[in-house]
Amino acid sequence: MANLHLFANRMSNQQLREISSVLAEQDDIFIFIGEATTNLIDSELPQIEQTLNALRADCECRGITDLLNSGINLIEDTDWISISAKATKIISW
Repeated sequence: MANLHLFANRMSNQQLREISSVLAEQDDIFIFIGEATTNLIDSELPQIEQTLNALRADCECRGITDLLNSGINLIEDTDWISISAKATKIISW
């Protein structure tokens, strides 16, 4: 399976763009948790080729679920664990 990139803190769009285009492979998976989920409501979210996922509970507790950019997959804790268990590497940002 691909690498998992786990984002826990908010980043600039420039940082996300660089990670996506330089450090990550196209089939890598991105999961946004905690404060990083707020990156996904940004109207200037860069075009990212990787699959974007956000932890549903973190989005709900911040009241941003309905504000997420289209194409964001909301996942449960059990999905996160399953993806993590199958990932070749987990890279935390």
